[in-house]
Amino acid sequence: SGVAICVGLIVATSCLVSLGTGMGSIGRWFIIPLFAVMVLNWFIGISFAELNGLMPRVQGGTGQYLLAGMGPLPSLIGNLSAYVITEILSMTAEITLCGLVLKGLFLPHVDNRIISIIIMALFLVINLFGVQNIVVFLLIGSMVLIGLIGVCKLGISSNVVDYAANAPTFEQIGGFKGLCSYAALAFWLFIGVEFIIPVAKDLKNPRRDVLLSMTIGLVLLFFVQSIL
Repeated sequence: SGVAICVGLIVATSCLVSLGTGMGSIGRWFIIPLFAVMVLNWFIGISFAELNGLMPRVQGGTGQYLLAGMGPLPSLIGNLSAYVITEILSMTAEITLCGLVLKGLFLPHVDNRIISIIIMALFLVINLFGVQNIVVFLLIGSMVLIGLIGVCKLGISSNVVDYAANAPTFEQIGGFKGLCSYAALAFWLFIGVEFIIPVAKDLKNPRRDVLLSMTIGLVLLFFVQSIL
């Protein structure tokens, strides 16, 4: 359940659009900043796991820790910047993209906004009934399947190009500086690993399971995103 929370919330918030943008811009080179950011987020996970061990009854994560350490104003700013703003920017893009894709493929006469709202309502009901683990399993499974289809060249499409012939060189992507600039984009692929903190109290052994869930979640996401 802990891994499902970490993986599910990260994938649901900002994953696919950022991944497509990064890979579409610099190709497989994007895996390098992706790995570096995974390691950085693991350190973030270690910090949150330690804070959870020190303050096990805290429910709100970042905001509550900042409130205890720095006061109300930093807590307010931290909550807005870490959760509210990122959710507004990323979730609206993801749900709009989903509506546009479904409209283009299956429902050409339906407004994409209506499709997006229906999907959001559907996931609200799913979460209320507590079957998130099944949804996350299907989500990750579909991403792995799509990735394997691409890696094994099982798909057939006139839009596929020869990657080896068109791949950008290290110099073309701007070298090390270019890779570093894409680390900011790669960060969006792992935002939300600390969302497990509010449910830490429900885990059998929070001192162990919080960090373990974050670690497994990050490694799993890196593996799946790299294949995809």
